[in-house]
Amino acid sequence: MERFVRDIIFFAMQKSGPISEAYANLSIEHRTVIESKRKHMSIVNGLLNENGNFRTAVWDQFGFSNDVILPYIRYKPLLYGFLSKRVNYPEINQVYISSSEGPTYIKFLEAVGLHYNSTVVLFNYIDAIKGLRLIDIF
Repeated sequence: MERFVRDIIFFAMQKSGPISEAYANLSIEHRTVIESKRKHMSIVNGLLNENGNFRTAVWDQFGFSNDVILPYIRYKPLLYGFLSKRVNYPEINQVYISSSEGPTYIKFLEAVGLHYNSTVVLFNYIDAIKGLRLIDIF
């Protein structure tokens, strides 16, 4: 996710393009925080959730279809850890997530994964827990 956010900021700082144009229309407060290089992940995540014009520009730039919805990520270890590892390490070409996750979240990860040549693999959470318990027994 960090790479995704870095790419969004890179496109925002360009002279032209859909993200750059949407970025120019953000409040001075948002632009100042982004340009100061503080807490980009939280700020960009918030902007993507709250600013439809900015989100549309990002979707256009990254080639996401309009039916991809950004899940609101409130759990910071997920935002800063789990997702960032999946995007920052190109040798990891699969993202494993529980099949119990919501369809919005899965579709968003599939879209981001497609942009970074990764695929989403769903696993059954209950079976995974059972497997971990078996490992603990032995």
